Amino acid sequence: MRMRPGRPASFFARSPEGAAILAERARWVDTNPARDLASAGLPEPLAHSLRRFAEAETQLSLDATGQSEDAAGLLEQLGRQWEPDFLLLSPTDNGAFVLRAGCVCFPSGWALEEKLGRPLEEIHGVVPGLNAAIGAKIHQFLARLKPDAGWFRSNWGLSSLPENNQHPARAVNQLSAATPPESVWLRVEHQVLTGLAGGGVLFGIRLENVPLTEIHSDDSLSRGLHRALATMPGEMARYKNLSAIMPALLDYLA
Repeated sequence: MRMRPGRPASFFARSPEGAAILAERARWVDTNPARDLASAGLPEPLAHSLRRFAEAETQLSLDATGQSEDAAGLLEQLGRQWEPDFLLLSPTDNGAFVLRAGCVCFPSGWALEEKLGRPLEEIHGVVPGLNAAIGAKIHQFLARLKPDAGWFRSNWGLSSLPENNQHPARAVNQLSAATPPESVWLRVEHQVLTGLAGGGVLFGIRLENVPLTEIHSDDSLSRGLHRALATMPGEMARYKNLSAIMPALLDYLA
């Protein structure tokens, strides 16, 4: 999983682009609240731990008079004040972690409403080879997470445009054999996992879009991405929607 330790508070800290990000988040929450804010029953202890983390670690001032006292109100407040998307997981009686709730305004081709209440094996089942390789270890790793200690990783894909919200219902990513590589964007999801008091887990996702032309102009980055694409198994290339454009990408980065 290529995890590295770090402070989760830094992940949720305000960035120079924060005002624009929060404005876009508010627009999507207003437009599609049922799609972007969702809960499959957030246990009260987990909601309490989330609130405590938000106030203590990220210095948010949450409304204590009404909305923040219920799970839906708390999710909305955090969804409007945190720049990253976030998910909440907690274990069942058998120790398997399931997705309880979240606010996802900038998904990369997946739907929060379809993943709620499902264990990680089902959520990650579409990722080729993941469950077979580390499926059992994921639950063990999550169970060992300590409150307020963060573990960071990054995931990447490619897109035909830098649109932040790529919910499948919008069908905005149109990569194909006809897509000019010069118009492609590298889409990086910076992620953090941190434990919450009571055994829950907070999963944050901060998005970064980089034009492929910028990667192409740096020899080291261009070689690295070329190597990653050239050695990518066909099943993974299909999962990332890269099969059709792969020959053009390899030629461009060579």
